[in-house]
Amino acid sequence: MALDIYAMDTDGNISEPKLTTVTQTIGSDIYEDDNTKEKASIIILNDDLPQTHTFHLAGDEDWVKFYALKDILYEMKAYNLGSRADVVLELYNSNGDRIIGPIDDGTSGQQEIADWTCPNNGIYYLRARQYDPTIFGDQTQYDLKIYRPVAPDNIGIIKGIITSDRNMAMIASAAVQASLGSALAQNGTFTMKVEAGTNINIQVTADNYAATTKQVNVIANQETDVNIVMAAIDQKGDVNGDNSVNLADAIVALQTLSGLTSAGTAYKTGDVNSDGKIGLGEAIYILQNLGGMR
Repeated sequence: MALDIYAMDTDGNISEPKLTTVTQTIGSDIYEDDNTKEKASIIILNDDLPQTHTFHLAGDEDWVKFYALKDILYEMKAYNLGSRADVVLELYNSNGDRIIGPIDDGTSGQQEIADWTCPNNGIYYLRARQYDPTIFGDQTQYDLKIYRPVAPDNIGIIKGIITSDRNMAMIASAAVQASLGSALAQNGTFTMKVEAGTNINIQVTADNYAATTKQVNVIANQETDVNIVMAAIDQKGDVNGDNSVNLADAIVALQTLSGLTSAGTAYKTGDVNSDGKIGLGEAIYILQNLGGMR
């Protein structure tokens, strides 16, 4: 992990920052719990700084996910290994099928590198595990990167926030691409490196939202900030406007019916029987849907 360190004297004067690196060699890392595909953390492609992981428990493994583009060559690299780390890399598609690996060319303390050309746009999952799962703890750390080994020199960075048009809530998971860059949004934010230029199209997709495109100008070696608002697709039963149908919607419907919640706080786009109201019909529909009866 890279940190900027400042010094301050007794008069309150603050020095210029000094960049230093802190390496974790023991204990759980900041990406835990990431032991399964479903709990995979998002890794930023082409990031200057790696993710640092450790095998802190017996059988510990680390999963990361990323959005890759068709026909682009990517390199996956585990390096700066501790003396007791022997990393094995495996790549999976969204269906859970292993498409690369196991990659284990080195022994303890030696890096692992895998090249891969993406067959189709989509989300992919990289699994990193210890060759001997009984070895864990001190000196089992490693750094992890995924990047394009061949890329243009005029690279800029896009940093974005993605929100819903319905309630301005951050969209937790969206796929983003622009030029030859791609990213997955994490809690509504993303960082993506792209080839610099004018009128670059950022294309964003997310479940239950209409695909969105926005144009930006990107300057080489600089950051471009962008706010992207996505239009929610109406869903029957989504009466609280969070773009999903769950127990919270049933509660809002019942509160609206009983007068505990103002009807103005319920979204009529969640109407299930076209009566223009939110109430008992919506609550029954939602509970049946959650119970697998629909």
